[in-house]
Amino acid sequence: MGSLFSPGWENRLREWLDGSSDFQGAARWFDGSVLLGMGDEILWLKIYDGRVIDHKPHPTPFGFTFALKASEESWRALLQEDRNEILSYTGSKKILVEGNLLEFMRLTKTVVALVDGMRALFREPKTGKDIR
Repeated sequence: MGSLFSPGWENRLREWLDGSSDFQGAARWFDGSVLLGMGDEILWLKIYDGRVIDHKPHPTPFGFTFALKASEESWRALLQEDRNEILSYTGSKKILVEGNLLEFMRLTKTVVALVDGMRALFREPKTGKDIR
């Protein structure tokens, strides 16, 4: 099926999140990592002090604090919703949460802001080239 996003989206997501006051405020006291599993595609984000300080297409040997995993179809449906429905999707298990569930719940606003960034990138025209 291919990626949900145009090439280079990982860098643009990082920039979007680091420029988002909602994300920065919500993630201010988080020192951990979030793994996004979208079908066969994986993005691992290391977050510290309200910023994404690293990202990789795989988890590090230390794993992740929590993960959000689903099929590409489920992510596509979420990203096409009229509003951010991440909590509905995780509650109904359309998107699975793995790892530290307490941290996931504590970071609800962070997760919402993360998905807001993904929704913004999903709506970008797919150019087929990496725009950094």
